[in-house]
Amino acid sequence: MQTYCLKNILFLLLLFVVCVSFGGCSWYNPVANPAAIVYVQNARFTILTGSIIRIEYSFSLNATFEDSATIAILNRNLPLPSFTVSNSSGCTEIKTLILHLLYCPKFNDE
Repeated sequence: MQTYCLKNILFLLLLFVVCVSFGGCSWYNPVANPAAIVYVQNARFTILTGSIIRIEYSFSLNATFEDSATIAILNRNLPLPSFTVSNSSGCTEIKTLILHLLYCPKFNDE
C-alpha cells in the first residue's frame, strides 16, 4: 500500500515538473476564483463545485490562508458554481444545489 501511494505521489510530482518546465499547465491553478470564496471572521469557505466546499480556519490575527495545491485538488480555479450566502443571527448559511452549510462561530474566551 505504501509503495502504491509513493508511486502515485512521485508520478504527480514528475508530471508537475514536466508540465511547468514546458510552459505551464492550464489545469494547475491552486488559487480559486475570488467570487467562489466566502470569508466569515477567521474562516474561509471556497465553493469549488456544487458538492465540494473547502473549509479553512486561521488562528492568526490577520486570518492568513494557504493557497497551495493538494493531492486531491490541483486546480481550484473552476467554473463558478451556483450558490447563495445569507447571514442571520450570527450564522452564515451557504447553499448550493446539493449542499447546505450552516456556520455559527461561537468562541469561549475562558
